[in-house]
Amino acid sequence: MPKTDQNHNIKKEYVIEFDKGGFIIRVNKNFADLLGCSKEKMTGIHHSEIFQGVKKDSNNYQKFWNELKNGIIKNEINVLNTENVNITLTATYVPISTKKEVGKVICFATKYKQNNKKL
Repeated sequence: MPKTDQNHNIKKEYVIEFDKGGFIIRVNKNFADLLGCSKEKMTGIHHSEIFQGVKKDSNNYQKFWNELKNGIIKNEINVLNTENVNITLTATYVPISTKKEVGKVICFATKYKQNNKKL
């Protein structure tokens, strides 16, 4: 049975699959729709390009991806980069192992809150 919020609206799940370098391999339709672009256009975009405040070269960001590469599941709160809306997602990043190493990371997210930006 799908999870629902207090208003009984069905919560959408957003799924993003990354390679171990942080580049998008694929997204589900919900995530592409949330950003207003096609699933195909999302392929190849780096994780750091879609979330606000991410500094790709920072120690914390490098640690985040190193821990994923070492098989550690991470829970994060991320704010999406969009033109007119700040969308905060709660996300769980799950490393997927192939043979003896992590081959990809799947992110499962739900919308936490949405704020319209003032123009």
